[in-house]
Amino acid sequence: MKNAIVTGEYNAYYSSPSLFLLRGSSMRTGKILAIFGLIVSTFAVFVKIMTPTNVQFIIDGSVIKFRNIPEIYDSSDMIVIGISCFVMGSSLVYLWFVGKDEPVRAGTSSLRRSWDELLERLSNPDEQKIVRLIVEEGGTIFQSQLVDKSGYSKSKVSLVLDRLEARKILERRRRGMSNVIVLK
Repeated sequence: MKNAIVTGEYNAYYSSPSLFLLRGSSMRTGKILAIFGLIVSTFAVFVKIMTPTNVQFIIDGSVIKFRNIPEIYDSSDMIVIGISCFVMGSSLVYLWFVGKDEPVRAGTSSLRRSWDELLERLSNPDEQKIVRLIVEEGGTIFQSQLVDKSGYSKSKVSLVLDRLEARKILERRRRGMSNVIVLK
Protein backbone atom coordinates (compact mmCIF):
# COMPACT_ATOMS: atom_id res chain seq x y z
CA MET A 1 0.00 0.00 0.00
CA LYS A 2 2.77 2.42 0.88
CA ASN A 3 4.53 1.78 -2.44
CA ALA A 4 1.33 2.60 -4.33
CA ILE A 5 1.02 5.92 -2.54
CA VAL A 6 4.64 6.81 -3.14
CA THR A 7 4.32 5.74 -6.77
CA GLY A 8 1.37 8.10 -7.15
CA GLU A 9 3.34 10.98 -5.68
CA TYR A 10 6.32 10.08 -7.82
CA ASN A 11 4.24 10.00 -11.00
CA ALA A 12 2.52 13.26 -10.20
CA TYR A 13 5.87 14.87 -9.47
CA TYR A 14 7.85 13.61 -12.46
CA SER A 15 5.19 13.33 -15.18
CA SER A 16 4.63 16.05 -17.70
CA PRO A 17 1.79 18.53 -17.11
CA SER A 18 -0.09 17.20 -20.13
CA LEU A 19 -0.27 13.70 -18.61
CA PHE A 20 -1.33 15.20 -15.29
CA LEU A 21 -4.28 16.95 -16.96
CA LEU A 22 -5.39 13.77 -18.72
CA ARG A 23 -6.37 12.03 -15.48
CA GLY A 24 -10.06 12.55 -16.15
CA SER A 25 -12.42 15.36 -16.89
CA SER A 26 -14.21 15.08 -13.54
CA MET A 27 -10.97 15.52 -11.60
CA ARG A 28 -9.95 18.40 -13.88
CA THR A 29 -13.37 20.07 -13.41
CA GLY A 30 -13.12 19.64 -9.64
CA LYS A 31 -9.68 21.21 -9.57
CA ILE A 32 -10.79 24.12 -11.75
CA LEU A 33 -13.78 24.75 -9.47
CA ALA A 34 -11.57 24.52 -6.38
CA ILE A 35 -9.09 26.99 -7.84
CA PHE A 36 -11.92 29.34 -8.84
CA GLY A 37 -13.44 29.09 -5.33
CA LEU A 38 -10.04 29.76 -3.79
CA ILE A 39 -9.48 32.87 -5.90
CA VAL A 40 -12.99 34.29 -5.38
CA SER A 41 -12.99 33.64 -1.63
CA THR A 42 -9.53 35.12 -1.22
CA PHE A 43 -10.68 38.24 -3.07
CA ALA A 44 -13.86 38.47 -0.94
CA VAL A 45 -11.89 38.17 2.32
CA PHE A 46 -9.39 40.77 1.15
CA VAL A 47 -12.13 43.24 0.13
CA LYS A 48 -14.10 42.78 3.37
CA ILE A 49 -11.05 43.13 5.57
CA MET A 50 -9.82 46.21 3.75
CA THR A 51 -13.25 47.91 3.52
CA PRO A 52 -15.38 47.29 6.60
CA THR A 53 -18.97 48.57 6.74
CA ASN A 54 -18.89 52.06 8.19
CA VAL A 55 -22.62 52.41 8.87
CA GLN A 56 -24.54 50.78 11.66
CA PHE A 57 -28.32 50.52 11.58
CA ILE A 58 -29.98 50.67 14.98
CA ILE A 59 -33.66 49.76 15.20
CA ASP A 60 -35.21 50.91 18.45
CA GLY A 61 -38.92 50.20 18.33
CA SER A 62 -40.25 52.23 15.40
CA VAL A 63 -37.16 54.44 15.19
CA ILE A 64 -34.32 53.58 12.86
CA LYS A 65 -31.02 55.30 13.53
CA PHE A 66 -27.91 55.35 11.35
CA ARG A 67 -24.56 55.74 12.97
CA ASN A 68 -21.15 55.96 11.31
CA ILE A 69 -18.65 53.70 13.01
CA PRO A 70 -15.22 53.73 11.40
CA GLU A 71 -13.38 50.43 10.96
CA ILE A 72 -15.77 48.10 12.78
CA TYR A 73 -17.07 44.93 11.20
CA ASP A 74 -20.77 44.20 11.45
CA SER A 75 -22.42 40.78 11.29
CA SER A 76 -22.78 40.78 7.48
CA ASP A 77 -19.04 41.43 7.13
CA MET A 78 -18.29 38.57 9.48
CA ILE A 79 -20.68 36.24 7.62
CA VAL A 80 -19.01 37.04 4.27
CA ILE A 81 -15.54 36.61 5.79
CA GLY A 82 -16.55 33.35 7.50
CA ILE A 83 -18.08 31.83 4.35
CA SER A 84 -15.13 32.96 2.26
CA CYS A 85 -12.67 31.42 4.72
CA PHE A 86 -14.65 28.16 4.69
CA VAL A 87 -14.62 28.06 0.87
CA MET A 88 -10.93 28.94 0.87
CA GLY A 89 -10.09 26.19 3.35
CA SER A 90 -12.24 23.62 1.55
CA SER A 91 -10.61 24.48 -1.77
CA LEU A 92 -7.13 24.15 -0.29
CA VAL A 93 -7.96 20.78 1.31
CA TYR A 94 -9.46 19.53 -1.98
CA LEU A 95 -6.45 20.66 -4.01
CA TRP A 96 -4.02 19.19 -1.48
CA PHE A 97 -5.57 15.76 -0.93
CA VAL A 98 -7.67 14.76 -3.94
CA GLY A 99 -5.83 12.47 -6.32
CA LYS A 100 -2.63 12.32 -4.28
CA ASP A 101 -2.56 8.55 -3.95
CA GLU A 102 -3.65 7.79 -7.50
CA PRO A 103 -0.80 7.24 -9.91
CA VAL A 104 -0.87 9.16 -13.13
CA ARG A 105 -1.53 6.77 -15.94
CA ALA A 106 -0.37 7.40 -19.45
CA GLY A 107 -3.47 8.54 -21.21
CA THR A 108 -2.09 9.53 -24.57
CA SER A 109 -2.34 7.04 -27.37
CA SER A 110 0.96 8.20 -28.90
CA LEU A 111 2.87 7.32 -25.73
CA ARG A 112 1.09 3.98 -25.53
CA ARG A 113 1.89 3.35 -29.22
CA SER A 114 5.58 4.14 -28.70
CA TRP A 115 5.69 1.69 -25.78
CA ASP A 116 3.98 -0.99 -27.91
CA GLU A 117 6.54 -0.39 -30.68
CA LEU A 118 9.30 -0.70 -28.08
CA LEU A 119 7.89 -4.06 -26.95
CA GLU A 120 7.87 -5.29 -30.57
CA ARG A 121 11.52 -4.25 -31.07
CA LEU A 122 12.74 -6.15 -28.02
CA SER A 123 13.90 -9.66 -28.89
CA ASN A 124 14.87 -10.89 -25.43
CA PRO A 125 11.83 -12.40 -23.64
CA ASP A 126 13.12 -11.31 -20.21
CA GLU A 127 13.42 -7.71 -21.40
CA GLN A 128 9.95 -7.89 -22.96
CA LYS A 129 8.45 -9.15 -19.71
CA ILE A 130 10.10 -6.40 -17.64
CA VAL A 131 9.10 -3.64 -20.07
CA ARG A 132 5.54 -5.01 -20.32
CA LEU A 133 5.21 -4.88 -16.52
CA ILE A 134 6.44 -1.27 -16.49
CA VAL A 135 3.99 -0.33 -19.27
CA GLU A 136 1.12 -1.95 -17.33
CA GLU A 137 1.99 0.29 -14.37
CA GLY A 138 1.83 3.45 -16.49
CA GLY A 139 5.53 3.82 -17.23
CA THR A 140 6.88 3.89 -13.67
CA ILE A 141 7.32 1.16 -11.08
CA PHE A 142 9.50 0.41 -8.08
CA GLN A 143 12.27 -2.08 -8.71
CA SER A 144 11.04 -4.17 -5.77
CA GLN A 145 7.59 -4.37 -7.39
CA LEU A 146 9.21 -5.58 -10.59
CA VAL A 147 10.89 -8.39 -8.65
CA ASP A 148 7.56 -9.37 -7.07
CA LYS A 149 5.50 -9.18 -10.27
CA SER A 150 8.04 -10.77 -12.61
CA GLY A 151 8.93 -13.72 -10.43
CA TYR A 152 12.61 -13.17 -11.27
CA SER A 153 15.32 -12.89 -8.65
CA LYS A 154 16.61 -9.47 -7.60
CA SER A 155 19.88 -10.05 -9.42
CA LYS A 156 18.19 -11.10 -12.67
CA VAL A 157 15.89 -8.05 -12.60
CA SER A 158 18.92 -5.86 -11.92
CA LEU A 159 20.85 -7.37 -14.87
CA VAL A 160 17.90 -6.93 -17.25
CA LEU A 161 17.45 -3.33 -16.07
CA ASP A 162 21.18 -2.69 -16.57
CA ARG A 163 20.90 -3.81 -20.21
CA LEU A 164 17.76 -1.73 -20.83
CA GLU A 165 19.27 1.31 -19.14
CA ALA A 166 22.46 1.00 -21.21
CA ARG A 167 20.28 1.10 -24.35
CA LYS A 168 18.48 4.23 -23.02
CA ILE A 169 15.10 2.48 -22.91
CA LEU A 170 14.54 3.28 -19.25
CA GLU A 171 16.23 4.93 -16.33
CA ARG A 172 16.52 4.16 -12.64
CA ARG A 173 15.98 6.97 -10.18
CA ARG A 174 16.86 6.73 -6.54
CA ARG A 175 13.84 7.20 -4.26
CA GLY A 176 14.84 6.81 -0.64
CA MET A 177 16.06 3.26 -0.10
CA SER A 178 14.70 1.94 -3.41
CA ASN A 179 14.80 2.61 -7.14
CA VAL A 180 11.97 3.82 -9.31
CA ILE A 181 12.11 2.59 -12.89
CA VAL A 182 10.88 5.06 -15.53
CA LEU A 183 10.39 4.30 -19.20
CA LYS A 184 11.80 6.96 -21.49
